[in-house]
Amino acid sequence: MGSERAFLDVVLSHDEKRAAFATIDADHGTQDVWAVELATGAMTRITNHPATDWNANWSPDDREIVFASDRAGQSTIYRTPADGSGEAQLVYRGDVGVFPQQWLPDGRVLFFRDVLRAESQALYAVKVGVSAPAAEKVLSIASTRMNGTAVAPDQQWVAYDALENVDEVYAASLSGSQRFKVSTNGGVRPFWRRDGRELYYVAPQGDIMAVPVSPGPVFGQPVRLLHPCQSTTPPSTFRVGRTFAMSADGQRVLAICETSGDTNDVNVALGWQSRLAAAR
Repeated sequence: MGSERAFLDVVLSHDEKRAAFATIDADHGTQDVWAVELATGAMTRITNHPATDWNANWSPDDREIVFASDRAGQSTIYRTPADGSGEAQLVYRGDVGVFPQQWLPDGRVLFFRDVLRAESQALYAVKVGVSAPAAEKVLSIASTRMNGTAVAPDQQWVAYDALENVDEVYAASLSGSQRFKVSTNGGVRPFWRRDGRELYYVAPQGDIMAVPVSPGPVFGQPVRLLHPCQSTTPPSTFRVGRTFAMSADGQRVLAICETSGDTNDVNVALGWQSRLAAAR
């Protein structure tokens, strides 16, 4: 899809017509954020800075992209127009490096996490578009390093993978009163279906798994959906970056697949519902 390059950390726009990703800047050896039109493969450079820009997330209306950048030294959150025009604007700079996780539907609040502090890591919220915003802690679980967080559509739950002896996916209520282990044999990068009735994640061998979610919520047993890439070996990007983006209805997946060279392909897998039926 598009010109040959290393695709890193892919995320779909809400209208699912574009995807943002990070790629290596050959001149500086750092990363920049780009966007690709999925129908045509046309690419737009979103950031152009000697520093590393990555970890992109779309605004609810897909008109802006927030991203992490070390242009100010430690990792800091910026926002910029999604068409590549205009200058990046500061959203939030913390005492330590910070990384955007999810821009909530009302457009006013951004969830982010900070770098690891000792054995624990928290999820925070900050208001977008205000001067000198203060961060509010949303969720913190003792002795847990949360990564790859995804807030449920009802905004009552958050799924995340915990950096423990074996990476596993958990779901916790934002009140902190409940916590469930969702994956069974390892997993990272959870993603909710639009109606909140299914939760996806990537297993260590690169399989995309689906977990049914019933009211309560009650989390069912993980089911293998598909292996979107041809390789049968564990991807080296298992713990680094978002290697897949699921459509909101769970019908399509956009996946980064490793090749034999220095670049990664972006592969669109269609019709996996029939593969799921065959797997059952």
